[in-house]
Amino acid sequence: MKQILIIFSWSRFQFEDDTNLKQEKLPVIDQTILLALCSDVKSNNPNDDLTREEMMAYIARVLEQPNNWMIQALVDQHTNRLLTPTSLEDVTPAFERMAYVYALAFPPQFALKKDLAERYFALGAVASALELYKELEIWDEVVICYRLLD
Repeated sequence: MKQILIIFSWSRFQFEDDTNLKQEKLPVIDQTILLALCSDVKSNNPNDDLTREEMMAYIARVLEQPNNWMIQALVDQHTNRLLTPTSLEDVTPAFERMAYVYALAFPPQFALKKDLAERYFALGAVASALELYKELEIWDEVVICYRLLD
C-alpha cells in the first residue's frame, strides 16, 4: 500500500499524490445544500470552537468556487475585508445575482440591521448605531450610546 505524505500548511493538507483528490466544481444548488447543512450544524450544537470548526468544513468547500452572489454575500457577511475578489469582478446581470435568492436561509432584516448597528458601534460611529438601535428598540444599547454621546 502506497504511503501518502501529508504536509501541514495552515489548516490545509497537501498530499504527495493527489490525483484521486481532484474536486470538481460544485453547482450552485449543491453549494446551497452545503450551506444548509452548515446552518443545521449551527442550530443543533452549542456555540463553541468545535461547532465553528465543524461549520468551517462546509464553508471552506463552498468558498473554493463562490459562483453565486447570494452565497458569496452570506459567506462574506462576517469577513473584515472591504473588497473581496468577487466584488471586484465586472457587474453581473441581476437575474444571475438573484438566482437561488430564496434557497438560502438569509438572516432576517432585523438581524442584519442589528449586525450593522454593532459594526457602526465598533467603528466608533455611535450616532449611526444609536439611530439603528432606536429603530430596533434595543434599549440597553440605546442607553450605552447616549452615555457615550453625552
